[in-house]
Amino acid sequence: MIIDVAIVSLERIGLALVAGGGIVLAACVRPFFAGGMKNSTEEGKIMLEKLSIAYWNRYNRLALLGVCIVFVLEAIRFFAGTAFSAAMLAGLPVMALLFGRKLVIDKQLRRRTEGGAAVIESEEQKRGHREAELISKLVIPLAAVLLAIGV
Repeated sequence: MIIDVAIVSLERIGLALVAGGGIVLAACVRPFFAGGMKNSTEEGKIMLEKLSIAYWNRYNRLALLGVCIVFVLEAIRFFAGTAFSAAMLAGLPVMALLFGRKLVIDKQLRRRTEGGAAVIESEEQKRGHREAELISKLVIPLAAVLLAIGV
C-alpha cells in the first residue's frame, strides 16, 4: 500500500535525523568548540559555550520533534492494523524522555553561562555536559537500532 510506504519512509527519515544529527554534532561540532575554548579569552569562552549549547539545543528540539512524529506515525500504523514495530512503540517514548532531559540540561547549562568564564569551567557545568554526553551515547545507538529493525 502506498500510504504504508510513505509512513515507513517518513519514519526512517526521522530516525536518520536523530542518529545522523547526533553523530555530526558529536564528531564535528563539539571538538571544534572544545578546541576553540582552550585558547580563548574569558569572553571567547563564554561565547563559544553559549554557541555550543545553542547548537545542541536546536538539535535536541528538532530530534525530539522527529521522535514524536515517528511515534505518531507508528501509532497510526498500530491502530490501522497494518504492520508495526513493537520495539519502536517502546523505544520512541524512551528517546522522547531522554531528549526532554537533555533540554532541561541545556537550559541549566545556558543559565549558568551568565556567571562568567569561572562558572563555565566549574564542576557543576562539567557534570551537566557529561550527563548530556551520556544521554547522547544512549540515544544515537537506540535510534540506529530502531532504524535498522523498523518494519
